[in-house]
Amino acid sequence: MEAPAVQSPGKWTYLWPGLTRAWGAGEFSGLAVALLFAVLLNAALVATFTDHGGMETAGMAGLWGATVAFWTVSARNSLRWRRDRDRLPKQDDCDRQFVAAQTAYLRGHWPEAEGTLRQLLELRPDDIEARLLLATLLRRLERHDEAKEQLEDLAKRDGAQRWSTEMRQEWRLNQPSIATGT
Repeated sequence: MEAPAVQSPGKWTYLWPGLTRAWGAGEFSGLAVALLFAVLLNAALVATFTDHGGMETAGMAGLWGATVAFWTVSARNSLRWRRDRDRLPKQDDCDRQFVAAQTAYLRGHWPEAEGTLRQLLELRPDDIEARLLLATLLRRLERHDEAKEQLEDLAKRDGAQRWSTEMRQEWRLNQPSIATGT
């Protein structure tokens, strides 16, 4: 039996600060914002419905003002985050683009592979596999300086350590004097 598909969070998640990011992307920062808002809202409610928590009227107005300001800024940030996220290409599209580049590379259609990889990296600069394939392609095209630039850039990216063996091999093969025996 298949697990039910996880649905994208609805617009109602904008009503609680941080919920869009926490639910929509599983981001810890979203959870932290949601919890901070809960504390702020609860403090305002307790101060309002109890003996003002020992606060003066100006303090109450300030607490509620801070709560409303926090909610407004968070809602605006959530909308911006969602809009920016929706503009990004979907992972399936990037995967298809990578497979197309890989297929072109393996068929020897190297200019096509290079163009596709550069388009993909323009959309997703942190795509480790695409950058490594581009470095390999540039080495094959004997464009060693460009390949070296890609490898240097790759070494700075988060997640690149997982590909350290392949990167070391590519560094070794990218040395023209060693690879060609000159």
